[in-house]
Amino acid sequence: MRTLVFVFCSLAYFGATQQDETKGVSRTYVKEGEDAVLHCSSVESLENTVVDWTNQDKEEVCLYDRGQHCEDRRDNQDEQYKGRVSLFYDELKNGNASLILNNTRIEDTGTYTCILPHLSSGIQSSTIELFVERVYKNRFGLKKGAVHVPYLKIVKESEAGVELQCVVRGSSSKPSVEWQTCEGTSLNSEEPLVSETRGRYDTTLLVTVTETKTNCFRCVVKQEDIYHRIDDNIIVSEKLFEKKSCNVTQDPVTRGFDAGLLVGVWFSGVVSLALLQGLALALYLIIKRCRKPRLNVDNVENGNQRENRDDSVKGNKVEIWST
Repeated sequence: MRTLVFVFCSLAYFGATQQDETKGVSRTYVKEGEDAVLHCSSVESLENTVVDWTNQDKEEVCLYDRGQHCEDRRDNQDEQYKGRVSLFYDELKNGNASLILNNTRIEDTGTYTCILPHLSSGIQSSTIELFVERVYKNRFGLKKGAVHVPYLKIVKESEAGVELQCVVRGSSSKPSVEWQTCEGTSLNSEEPLVSETRGRYDTTLLVTVTETKTNCFRCVVKQEDIYHRIDDNIIVSEKLFEKKSCNVTQDPVTRGFDAGLLVGVWFSGVVSLALLQGLALALYLIIKRCRKPRLNVDNVENGNQRENRDDSVKGNKVEIWST
């Protein structure tokens, strides 16, 4: 009973493990990188006996021998499983011989056999098929041709937003490149620019972003042939979005205030122009009044001669009357 309870508890703990049973063969499904539990049990205590786990190639996965743990017996253990397998040692006395396989890999997919050779009832064995589903993850340094983190930079700012650039260099295959927010929302970007040199691809992807709550943006790179995924983030300062604020839709009160301000500026300009014109006219009149009229020299001389003749005539008349 205790063994049955433990099986259910271990299934709950390793929630990623899924099992079914077809024709007496148990099947376990996990995603790459998750931990898998391969179940094996007996009604007898296994604490002072032998538990032997092997794979389809009869390679040693884990051997427990009367108190010696798998980790202590690595001489015959296959290199692939070293440091990644163990048993529920505290539950051996309850008949639980389940294997824990940590950080599963694609190459772990296969058939595993649990052998209990020293039971009072005889030899007992059970077979489990493990299926490891491939997932995208960072395989840089693990897979040939896996690209390094992309190079990100800010290109320019404009009223439309801030333009960002993502550059992926030296890919062994054409990668898929996508801009996202750091919250995972995909962004509409331009068509990527791809160039090839000696079988290596350089990819550049541009996107224009607008202000968000975090102003954090991510460039995600995937190589489907090797299931490689790598990304990097860039945070844009809110000051770079200030140019765009001129075109932001305003509320009615703000629009009314701006309209009144524009009218006031226009009216002040008209009044100032009228004052300048008035001052110019007044200055012109003052200058005109102060200017002395120019006299014609000939006219002045003729005028003096007429005055002399008049004086002579008047003098003659006086002389005649005195006679």
